[in-house]
Amino acid sequence: MLSLNRIKFIRSLLAKKTRSDEKLFIVEGVKLVEELLLSSYKIHSIYAIQAWVEANQQLLIKLNINYAVITPNELERIAQLTTPNQVLALVHQPETVLNLNTLQGKMVLGLDNVADPGNLGTIIRIADWFGIDTIVCSPNTVEHYNTKVVQASMGSFFRVNVFYTALGQFIAEYKEQTTHPVYAAALGGKNVYNTDTKAPCLLVMGSESHGISKELEGLATGIVTIPAFEGSKAESLNVAVSTAIICGEIRRKG
Repeated sequence: MLSLNRIKFIRSLLAKKTRSDEKLFIVEGVKLVEELLLSSYKIHSIYAIQAWVEANQQLLIKLNINYAVITPNELERIAQLTTPNQVLALVHQPETVLNLNTLQGKMVLGLDNVADPGNLGTIIRIADWFGIDTIVCSPNTVEHYNTKVVQASMGSFFRVNVFYTALGQFIAEYKEQTTHPVYAAALGGKNVYNTDTKAPCLLVMGSESHGISKELEGLATGIVTIPAFEGSKAESLNVAVSTAIICGEIRRKG
């Protein structure tokens, strides 16, 4: 049985400050926890209904994971998922350091002030799909340990490294140390379908409402855009959709 204090503690991890203070974050749902168990992330504890524990008990014992069997009602009190659920995990936030030497020869994503957690989670999934294992975010981009981000990533969270730093400084150092081009997505840029945009490179995407900053545009090797086709009356594209289109085009060109 979960104590009231334990329930309060788990629910407190929905707040960014608590996650930061405790160095923990929440993963919930069968698929995501399965991905978690296959990853290198260190698990603090697991809370699951009897059926899930019975199906996974050998693995839990093998990995020496601290777990508790709880009732569906107790799980409902600590979970955020609205659909039927079986398991929730508390996970340690790893200590990570961004090393530019590891980015040589790779395609990298940069995100400037992307605020919507669903968009960031989807972009993490897109990065995973296109073989991108590093995303570098501006400090004002939504925190990747946000439960909605983790959920939207559909398990790709555990395969893509996300860092937060001053993007202007990072881009300058990236250009100096890797000699790879930096492409920024912005209105008024060159048609991405008609440009020689290839990996390895850094692709910088901007916020949903304001795009990338003028400072970052000025640091880019080239500005690209996705042209609207004849008859379109749409004002803009969602940043995650735009990221997928441009990543696909860069990968297609090699």
